[in-house]
Amino acid sequence: MTVVVSLTAFGNDFLGGLYVATSDDANHSFVALQTGDAVVHQSDLLHGVDVISGDRYSWVLWLKDSKGCSSSPADWQRQAADDGDPVASFLQAHRAHMQPGISAAAAAVKKFKWLRAAAKAGFSRAQNELGVAYMNGDGVAANLQTAKMWLRRASKFEPDANFNLALLLLHTSSSPNKLAEAVALFAEAAEAGSRSAMFNLGVAYFKGRGVDVDFDLAEHWFTKEGSAEASYSIAQMYVACRTCRGSPARSPAFWRISGMPWVAMPSVGADRLGVSRRYPLPPLPPFRNSTGMSRQRQHGRPTRRWHRCGWNARPMGGRRVLACRFSKPTPG
Repeated sequence: MTVVVSLTAFGNDFLGGLYVATSDDANHSFVALQTGDAVVHQSDLLHGVDVISGDRYSWVLWLKDSKGCSSSPADWQRQAADDGDPVASFLQAHRAHMQPGISAAAAAVKKFKWLRAAAKAGFSRAQNELGVAYMNGDGVAANLQTAKMWLRRASKFEPDANFNLALLLLHTSSSPNKLAEAVALFAEAAEAGSRSAMFNLGVAYFKGRGVDVDFDLAEHWFTKEGSAEASYSIAQMYVACRTCRGSPARSPAFWRISGMPWVAMPSVGADRLGVSRRYPLPPLPPFRNSTGMSRQRQHGRPTRRWHRCGWNARPMGGRRVLACRFSKPTPG
């Protein structure tokens, strides 16, 4: 069995490349592999390589059957994991649920076992996930102090570990000092490349959670995070918030980037965006908007206002006008 992984792109980097045929005299049919594409074939396939122009690079692997080869992913790298290899142990943790007939609860316990083995061997990704397991009680009794210990160990190399430490602080304390400390951890994680931390840091600057309100920095971190949800948040910042800096005329472009309808936007107040859903649920401190309406409740749906905005069809003074209509708050 042969596996060919293309490292260059047909049509851009080269023309021709790998071809197949039904007979020696038949016309060749080129396989238009793009970068990262793979083709798997047996040795009896009529094939060849003919590079017409450009440069073509591939990674080729040859596989053969073995008595020790298992079709179950749960068995892959098992021997290496049993021998103490931390990466193999980490992979075993993420394949625990693939064992045939295993229950969800048993898979969680087995995942925890392999994560702990990899974490104790010094693998930082496993240390981060082990901390989350202790924080959420996945496969083990919840223990926030132990969670903090493992997350701090992982934070030397894993940006998301500081993000998770921030979430842990928000779960355990509602004091302003702890909130500021959590946002500082979001900032450290965001600077190191954690996209989830980038998003929450954008929310913090937009809402003034643990830092002073700064719409420029909020837009910076939302933009750097780069998701559709972040683009949606930027659009809300310039349309839903009537007191924000920036022109509302920028928003339709952000709606188009996000792929979300920009003419109907949920809001928790007349002119403020609620806290991001990426912040954890209670016991999170009840972040509130300028009207004093809570974004989240212990049970039920949050109180919210809906408003609809659109461009006035009649230009006024040579410019179109953005008109918004706000409804009354719905019952909580």
